[in-house]
Amino acid sequence: MVNVTMIEPCCAERQAGSWLRENKGHAVMLQTQGDVTLKKWMQAVMLMAGALRPRTLTLAISEPMAKDTEAVLAKHLALGWVEHLTLLTREALTAEDVQRLAQRCEWTPEQLLEHVTLASDETYRSDVMIFAGQDGTVVIQGPMVAKPTKVLTLYAGLYGKQDAPAVKQAVAPVMAFIRARKYDMELTETPLSSPEGEAPNENNTDV
Repeated sequence: MVNVTMIEPCCAERQAGSWLRENKGHAVMLQTQGDVTLKKWMQAVMLMAGALRPRTLTLAISEPMAKDTEAVLAKHLALGWVEHLTLLTREALTAEDVQRLAQRCEWTPEQLLEHVTLASDETYRSDVMIFAGQDGTVVIQGPMVAKPTKVLTLYAGLYGKQDAPAVKQAVAPVMAFIRARKYDMELTETPLSSPEGEAPNENNTDV
């Protein structure tokens, strides 16, 4: 019987972090009521990768990128909490998508693409988040939702050093998949209106 820990949205950082640390180097099962969003998962595990920068984030999402997802990724990039983002989506991002994300970061699209690697595959069906830093790597596999779904949901989690065999084994398939499906973005000069919501505030650490 595999032990499964229930993760509540109010306590995701304490519960998920504690369970992953206690089982360092071993995969664990985490369960939610569909109410732990991508934002909550990022809050929960980011510092486990390393309290100091640099940190990298690899994110594979099977659903179209929601505005809430776009906003949280932009904030982490703009504030330097994530130095480089590798993003795999089912549908390739358009030049307009990249411009909008750059505006949220208060960057040019060219500046954004210095910090972002893009990949896409229409057949992709699995969500994975990989935070890597000097203290270790955290892997969470399961639905990375932008809004609560209120559906009982299982996740697999793993925490360990980047060179640990279990971590390498967990990370290698998705990284190989991404490398084979990377693409370069051809930028346009079409200006966009400001994205919804306020631009990131460097003095605000509420993610």
